[in-house]
Amino acid sequence: MERNKINAQTNNEKRKEGTGMKRKFIKARKIAIPALAAILMATQFTGCTGKKEEAVMKVLEDSGEEPEKTGLDSSAKAEGESGTGNRKEPEIEWTELASLNTSPEIREAWDTAAGIQKTDKGKEGMFYMNSKGENDNNNTLMQAMKTSTDTPMSPMSPMSALSMYANIDDTGEPTVAIRAPFVKAVLDQYTDIDEADEGKAFLAGLNSYYNLLPNTNKDTSESNIDTSLSRKEFMAMVYRADTPVQKISQDKEFTKAVGKSVYNDYAQNLKNNSYLTIESGDLNPTTYDGAISKAEVIYILINRYYRDELVETSSKEDNMSYMYTTQGDKVEITFTDAKLNMDLKDKGKLESLNEALKDADVGLTPELYGSLVVAVKHHIINPEEDTCWDETVSTAEAMQLLVKTYSTMSKDIVEAGANTEVFMTKEEQAEAEVAQAREDYASQRASGKVDGHTKNTILASMPKEECGNGAGFPGYNMKLGSDGLHYLESVIDGHEVHIGEKTDEGRIFKGDLNNCKADAIHWYRLTHPNTDMTDDEIVEYFGLD
Repeated sequence: MERNKINAQTNNEKRKEGTGMKRKFIKARKIAIPALAAILMATQFTGCTGKKEEAVMKVLEDSGEEPEKTGLDSSAKAEGESGTGNRKEPEIEWTELASLNTSPEIREAWDTAAGIQKTDKGKEGMFYMNSKGENDNNNTLMQAMKTSTDTPMSPMSPMSALSMYANIDDTGEPTVAIRAPFVKAVLDQYTDIDEADEGKAFLAGLNSYYNLLPNTNKDTSESNIDTSLSRKEFMAMVYRADTPVQKISQDKEFTKAVGKSVYNDYAQNLKNNSYLTIESGDLNPTTYDGAISKAEVIYILINRYYRDELVETSSKEDNMSYMYTTQGDKVEITFTDAKLNMDLKDKGKLESLNEALKDADVGLTPELYGSLVVAVKHHIINPEEDTCWDETVSTAEAMQLLVKTYSTMSKDIVEAGANTEVFMTKEEQAEAEVAQAREDYASQRASGKVDGHTKNTILASMPKEECGNGAGFPGYNMKLGSDGLHYLESVIDGHEVHIGEKTDEGRIFKGDLNNCKADAIHWYRLTHPNTDMTDDEIVEYFGLD
């Protein structure tokens, strides 16, 4: 019937639209895990580093205040302190990944361990696979870590093999055989990483392989992985981690505001993500070169990759009301060492940051606090542990936050031999389940068989009065067409079931319960105008006698 053809086209369009919601929140779904995301589970740091004084000193230098007023020694210099006054800026190479020859010993060892193959066009393998599952010689760290459910990986692929790095064996430890060659290559090259600190060693290798931040001296035997980062260094790191190599034009306005630096070509592209800005004058030669606080690091990452959520969260009058789900319980997001101070929203960013760094009890601005909240919801940080927001970050700590952020940007929640906490409200979880059920329903309908649980999940989310009036046919409304025939219309996606056709449950629809014989006879004679069958024979044909 023409009505069915039109409706089928509409449903196909709806199914195509629905496929964009690829199991974004479902916790139970296990998928092929990209190696770099899986490795994160073996590279977790806990505790604070005790570098608050450095953060305070470097910010206060620009505020015009005397450091002595904070109770800190004005002559103190934290170990590994950043800034052009303490170390010379290195040269930074900007070359496609497959053509890089920096850190050759680590690069060669990692390529061997990961099964990377050289080709006439460059290299191919794990580090060169983008989010679409395609080989890309100009790949980035972000693309290599993103998961594509549309391109499942072979169980024997290098990426699958390296994902075993995160698997837990019977002793509860990461599989030694898989992690060993990657860690060993780093420990053989750098003398400033303890052999027991394998997570830090892997991050140092990752930084070297992707050439995100260079060593202060390319001939040094130290990784400088514990060196505190400046704002310019972190901003450059992020851009180099998520942007393929390309021609860059200098932003003269940015350079004029912060001064000349080898980091400008990259950092300038994050000027709209930084907490301190050149427009306000807060980001200037001193603060740009100053050590960045962890609160700002998290803000930059959230503002760059989850900006809409940050804007929504920061605009709330009461950010403390946000909830997340952990182990099935609904828990309020509160922090052990951070609190919101709405009174700071009308102050300048540099002024409010100064106050917060001098005394953590002052609290954070809605923007900084909001970025912590969004980071919790994406399980980048854990609210049950100290955030250490008022301390500086080392290269290793910044790398960890960066790759954890990238791991959350996959289409699915990654599970790798451990229970992953999904930070969402119960309402959000219910909405995700219904969205998944609707997608499954569309797929099942296309295959001709709908699972009852899937359909019931959707119906249970709808108001009772909207669940249908088709007696004996849940999820349908009984309607009378202009042709005088009854038909069923799905309350879920609007598809129609006419007499002689099957419902989702596989039952043949025979018409209105009170008039099914008349409906059946009417319908059969319309569709078989030359039939010789009598009314009684038609009724018997439909099994209605």
